[in-house]
Amino acid sequence: MKDNKTFKTLSLATQVLKNWTQSHNFDLELNRLRRSGNHESDLKRASQLCLCVFRKKESLEKIVKKLSQKRPRGRVMHLLLPSMAAMLYMDKITPQGFADSAVEAAKKILSKHEANFLNSFFHKLVDQKENLLREAQNDLNLGSELEKNWKKSFSAEQVQSFASTLSLEAELNCRLINYDNHDLLSPLEDLAWDSPFQFYKINDAAKFISQTPQENFYIQDPATSLCISLLKPQKDEVIADLCSAPGGKTLMISHLLEGTGQVFASDISEKRLERLRENLAHQSNVTVQCLDARSSDYSEKFDAILLDVPCSNTGVLRRKPDARWSFSQKKVNELVELQAEILAQAAKMLKAGGRICYSTCSIEAAENIQQVENFIKSHPDFELSESRQLYPCPQHDGAFAATLQRK
Repeated sequence: MKDNKTFKTLSLATQVLKNWTQSHNFDLELNRLRRSGNHESDLKRASQLCLCVFRKKESLEKIVKKLSQKRPRGRVMHLLLPSMAAMLYMDKITPQGFADSAVEAAKKILSKHEANFLNSFFHKLVDQKENLLREAQNDLNLGSELEKNWKKSFSAEQVQSFASTLSLEAELNCRLINYDNHDLLSPLEDLAWDSPFQFYKINDAAKFISQTPQENFYIQDPATSLCISLLKPQKDEVIADLCSAPGGKTLMISHLLEGTGQVFASDISEKRLERLRENLAHQSNVTVQCLDARSSDYSEKFDAILLDVPCSNTGVLRRKPDARWSFSQKKVNELVELQAEILAQAAKMLKAGGRICYSTCSIEAAENIQQVENFIKSHPDFELSESRQLYPCPQHDGAFAATLQRK
């Protein structure tokens, strides 16, 4: 990066990280900067730095502690972390060159004393880079609450495997829609479940997206199809998707119905539904409404209902690496209560003999199989037909789905 690009990138990354410490919502903070008129290329570079910080936050903070006598605070730390992430973990960055540019950027936004501190710190970092990376290679970078929870629930080998996967940048995958050009794509084969769709890894995202009509592909991880494979939509069925935004799963249901039947898609957020309506603009058999799944009650009963409920997102931490640092058992308990409310309400809207597919992108048992088992205990007219838990791996995200059949 040239000095002016480095300054802009670090300035934006610093703003995001500073505000994230209050909101714990990376997407929210990035969108705030987007609405302020910042150029998309600058936001992309800043986003890459921030995401790297979230993936390696524990390691970066250990290194800060080792190389400085006193932990920097405030804006110095917010500038230091993305600079370190670039110098240690980004292959295309020349550490010394970036350090020089970062110090020049620091002189514009920090005091002389703070800029001098960074200059000294970066020299140590460059000199000791290989040793520091070697010492950090076994860090889990999960956050204390999540690490504690997983060590109770999984074996040490599983936790290490999850951590290794979550340290990687997620690949960009897609599903094609009425399109046969496979240039720039590699098919994802041998998935661990019987997906009704073919997914592809995008090898050159910028080129593929610029060359392919938007209506002919949908950016989507293969694990999103797990719940659809268990829901098994059939032609002419009337199906509800009660937590549907941004619409990727609704779109899959609509495609499997092949223009027959009807899909009622709803979500509590009108803002999120804007994107859903865009994604479903060409689907004639989909009706979209803004409804709260805890209290929504359609006039008709459904053959099948998809419930992709709000969850802790622990299966998709490659894509949402900031979520690991705000994970808490208290939040999980609150989500479990919310999920139970949504599930109980959905049961009231199902036809006799109908089915609910309950789905999350979590790997927490309390949100998944335990939630389903508790539902069956309180609803004896339902039985568990099928369930499947996917754990995050390099090929796909983590996800859970279970089919609940009304007797």
